[in-house]
Amino acid sequence: ARHLTGAIRPWRLWLAMAAVTLVLASGPACARGPGDGEDTARLRALPTSAQILFVSNRDTGSSRKEIYAMDGRGQDVTRITRTNDNHFILGIDASRRYIVATRGTEARKRVWLLDLETSQETPLTDAANHAEGRSFSPDGEWIVFWMIPSGESQADIYKVRRDGSGLLLDVPRQLYRDLRHDCEQRQLRCSCA
Repeated sequence: ARHLTGAIRPWRLWLAMAAVTLVLASGPACARGPGDGEDTARLRALPTSAQILFVSNRDTGSSRKEIYAMDGRGQDVTRITRTNDNHFILGIDASRRYIVATRGTEARKRVWLLDLETSQETPLTDAANHAEGRSFSPDGEWIVFWMIPSGESQADIYKVRRDGSGLLLDVPRQLYRDLRHDCEQRQLRCSCA
């Protein structure tokens, strides 16, 4: 996705949240995690050969999906998570240290930050809300996602710092301008600011 950044406005790239498979740009080498045998760690470091991240139920024994990595040839498949949670979509920052993942059930999803260096798992959204997202800001400090707060029916775009602080409603002004322009071009009534 690195080659797309110059061609697409950063906020539009953040909003492209539907993909489940990510192709990783080459980055600094990460230490290889323990062997595949009886590994019980919840998080593993990315293998240095990892170029693709994906979610799968390939060895969970159920419909529950975990996060995996593999090289560009589709080989050297490594299970990254052992969380007993169902993972839906994910993203990784440029340093290859942090993964942001949506996990939970179809009815209730949360956004989590997974630190592959420290094996720390941080929930970024409250369990009472329904949230999905996987996008890091270009500087890696913010995670952008959509969320339906508890008791509401409308989803909005939010951002939160990587450490879980600073949750903000964040709909970029350019998006409003683009929506207003589209409404005017189609001669539609528009309530965009």
